[in-house]
Amino acid sequence: GGNQSVAKYGGPGGSDTVDITEDDLERLKPGEFLNDTLIDFYMKYLYHDILDQRSRTKVHFFSCFFITKYSESDVDTRYERVKNWTKNLDVFDKEYLLVPKNESLHWSLYIICFPGLVAKRPKKSKRRPCILYFDSLLHRGGSKATSNLLRSYLTEEYNHKRGKERTFNSKNLPTFELRVPQQKNFSDCGLYLLQFAECFCKNPINHDADEEKCRDWFDHAAVRKKRKQIEAIIEKLHPY
Repeated sequence: GGNQSVAKYGGPGGSDTVDITEDDLERLKPGEFLNDTLIDFYMKYLYHDILDQRSRTKVHFFSCFFITKYSESDVDTRYERVKNWTKNLDVFDKEYLLVPKNESLHWSLYIICFPGLVAKRPKKSKRRPCILYFDSLLHRGGSKATSNLLRSYLTEEYNHKRGKERTFNSKNLPTFELRVPQQKNFSDCGLYLLQFAECFCKNPINHDADEEKCRDWFDHAAVRKKRKQIEAIIEKLHPY
């Protein structure tokens, strides 16, 4: 049946495994939406198999379910629900935190830059703490609610991890909505999210990148090839 497992993928030592089923593979056909299993799988693959050791130490990828889990609870209990997701790492030691988001079948990506430098960045530093928003169907202002959620999460996480108060807000951690390449259909948003994540990790784009650089960051052909690429990776994991 469609729930038959065709491949498993996880980090070293079998940690953090993703189970890929026949139904998931169907989602790689042209015109289909990528589901959270495929997004989580490729993000893990990108982290463990594509990035080099140096890049891996700089980034942390949150799961697709993080934002949903955090936003569904009421304000008093939501942090409790996700606090253990980072029990083995300090996100404030990372340069970039990648947070995928799915809302009403649409995927977009938030990247929190230099969260540990909030409130202590040297004036001339190029490393500006901020949130970058990557959306292949960009409507201005669409990132506001989630940016606020991410700031409140960081405020609680900082208090919990460092035992000190620090409030993350839109002044010390502003959001920039970048005019990145836009999808040409309704079904490729998940592929664009993966392309944004991969390009960013290999060659980070800055909050002040000009429009031309953002627009020409990669070409649409790279995205079109991604369905086949992901399929080939899964096939190698397990010849089905």
